[in-house]
Amino acid sequence: MSSGPGRRPATSARKRRETTAAASTASRTGVLRRMGAERTRDTGPELAMRRLLHARGLRYRVDRAPLPALRRRADIMLGPTPLGHLHRRLLPARLPAHGTAPRANSEYCGSKRRRNRGRESETDRLLAEAAWTVLRSLEHEAAEQAAACVQQALRRLQEQPVQGRAA
Repeated sequence: MSSGPGRRPATSARKRRETTAAASTASRTGVLRRMGAERTRDTGPELAMRRLLHARGLRYRVDRAPLPALRRRADIMLGPTPLGHLHRRLLPARLPAHGTAPRANSEYCGSKRRRNRGRESETDRLLAEAAWTVLRSLEHEAAEQAAACVQQALRRLQEQPVQGRAA
């Protein structure tokens, strides 16, 4: 099976980066092990949302680059309508309701959080410039609520007249 721009062969999966204790920013080897085991796709919340979208009759692509030049991937893309959904993973300790900060590596965690937010903002801006609609949900939010948001946004986009086409 050939792969087009932004698409991986069906047998391909994301490869884990080799992380050594010397190259890692993890404060302890146990933390390093947990960080290495973190899934990048097909997490429980993602699978739950995909099941709900499929049950609603929506078809989608998983883990695809919305734009060929963009080295970031959408968790779910609903095409041909330019609508992408991205799950955002937050550690429970960093949720505003909890109000706690990490005790170890707090300086690194703060700078990493700022870099992540900057990258998310840049991704949203680039996709908006390319006429994409980007939806984000936190991984701990209810999958039913996120699926309803996706379906509502898709319906809104499909009802909009396309420029250059007679109404």
